[in-house]
Amino acid sequence: MLFRSKQSKPNVIVIYTDDHGYADLGCMGIMKDVKTPNIDAIASGGVRMTSGYVTAPPCSPSRCGVISGQYQGKFGMDHNGMLESDPILLQRFRTLNNLPKRLKQAGYVTGMAGKSHLGSNDSSELVKLGFDKAFFKHSNAPGHWNMDLNGKDIPPQVQKGGDYHLEMLADFACAFINRFKEQPFFFYLAFRGPHVPLDATTTYLDRFPGPMPDERRKALGAIACIDDGIGKIIDTLRKNEVEENTLIFFIADNGAPLKMMPHGFVADSNGLKTLQHDTPRGWGFWNGSLNDPMNGEKGMLTEGGIRVPFIVYWKGVIPGGQVYAKPVISLDV
Repeated sequence: MLFRSKQSKPNVIVIYTDDHGYADLGCMGIMKDVKTPNIDAIASGGVRMTSGYVTAPPCSPSRCGVISGQYQGKFGMDHNGMLESDPILLQRFRTLNNLPKRLKQAGYVTGMAGKSHLGSNDSSELVKLGFDKAFFKHSNAPGHWNMDLNGKDIPPQVQKGGDYHLEMLADFACAFINRFKEQPFFFYLAFRGPHVPLDATTTYLDRFPGPMPDERRKALGAIACIDDGIGKIIDTLRKNEVEENTLIFFIADNGAPLKMMPHGFVADSNGLKTLQHDTPRGWGFWNGSLNDPMNGEKGMLTEGGIRVPFIVYWKGVIPGGQVYAKPVISLDV
């Protein structure tokens, strides 16, 4: 899989999906109901890693790992919620010379869109992490941004909703590419799908008729929307004639939750604590995605928690059609 580029400063796009099980890409050849033609195309045009790992089985540590470029335990980040509850840890994370900061030092313009889990949902705070242009958005609730979908700078402000959030993230990425095509750029695209809440629109749900669990249909719909968005991004790169100078990573942040792992303990009137699986939030609910044939799920250090879909694509540089079986990890970004 050795390769060499003639380009001194390639563009870099890191796509990070959310609670996306190992089985759920068409190119994996495991599930027949999933439809991902655009992702399958970059897999066939590049390298599909069959032993791709992330640094942690829940969201925030995994994301902090790839953005920091180091095992998150090195700076004390072990589980979700720590950056929000520990100001010392948050300050330590923010002072790291992380991936976007390093690329800015190398002359790159940097951007991100989607789920944060990096200590703040405010675009002005995300700028401090090294992202020049930021659009926090992880549901159809209000988000926060400093550039609009036309690529125009705006004061950091609340984004008040609008179209389906997974579609908006891809549109923001395309606006960023259109604007900064003349200079090297780095973009981190953190889709919040197929994570719960399962909110795929009928546009995508209708692609999956027939009997199946409702959660499965909604997960497939979210993944199909993400796939459409990646197709838009590839088309935008081609239109701007920068596809051959753009290195793309596609990685899931961790495995799918399968409703195996309890969310927590609840005490009854006698103080007896029992494990609760059916909770309104957290890992207690299946998100419709599947980790087959891996054992385990999100939150576990078994394969189903940390072995994920992992693709690398660089047209004209990385030879296509490769399936790479040796272990790789998100830190290899």
